Formats: sequence, C-alpha cells, structure tokens
Amino acid sequence: MINFCCEIFKSYNNQEMDRELYPNIKIIKVPPDKFNEGRNLYRYLLVCGFIKDKPPFVSMRHCPFCGTNLFEFYTSDNYINGNYDDF
Repeated sequence: MINFCCEIFKSYNNQEMDRELYPNIKIIKVPPDKFNEGRNLYRYLLVCGFIKDKPPFVSMRHCPFCGTNLFEFYTSDNYINGNYDDF
C-alpha cells in the first residue's frame, strides 16, 4: 500500500475521479536529460482539469493541505501518475 502525506492529498491523487471536471494532483518524473545530474527528477502538479491538450497546472513544492515537503516525501516511481509529455 502506498502512503500519502495526508488524506486530502490522497483524494486529489485519485485516478477514479473525472479528470476533466475536478482538479487533481499529478506526480511526474522528468526525463534525466532535461536537468543536470543530482537534482530531484520528480515534479508535483496541481492540474486544473484536462480541458485542452496541455492542461493548466501549478507546480508545487509543499502539500497545500498539510505543508509536507513533497520533494522529501515522494521520492519513488511508485507514486508517478502522470506523463512528462502531457505537460
């Protein structure tokens, strides 16, 4: 079972929600060739629905609900639920 920083973050990460109607959180992995070595390759996005080909989003460093540092908490490919190319 995957642990989340808080229940609200978990609910926004739900793959069952209608992604066109509701905001959702995506955790993506940036390809290594896009950044220098040694940097965290994960990105945490609050996506405001998939109305267009490239959805509007806000990049996050901390959980907006509990304040957890996302770069320290989510460091595994197990959490990835989005594709870099979608953004």
